[in-house]
This record gives sequence, structure tokens and C-alpha cells, in this order.
Amino acid sequence: MDPVLAIAVLAGEGRRFVGEPLPSWIVWLAGLAVLVAIVVGGVLVKRRS
Repeated sequence: MDPVLAIAVLAGEGRRFVGEPLPSWIVWLAGLAVLVAIVVGGVLVKRRS
């Protein structure tokens, strides 16, 4: 799955969950944080095995 598409979907779900439109910079910041967490997690898992 394309990371950008995943972020867009997450952003859309987040907006729907909150019930009010979030500022786009918050959405992008959250998406970026998720992406960084996935990358860091993947690196740690690879290093451990």
C-alpha cells in the first residue's frame, strides 16, 4: 500500500472520528509521525533478528 494513500485514508478517518475538520498541518504531522514510527519499528525488528 502506498504510504501517502495510507496517510490520506488515516487523515480522512481521523477527521470523521473527531467530527470537525482538522487543520491540514495537524493531519500531515500525524501522518508523518505514523510513517516514522513504522520505519523505526521495521529497522528495530530487522536489527533484532
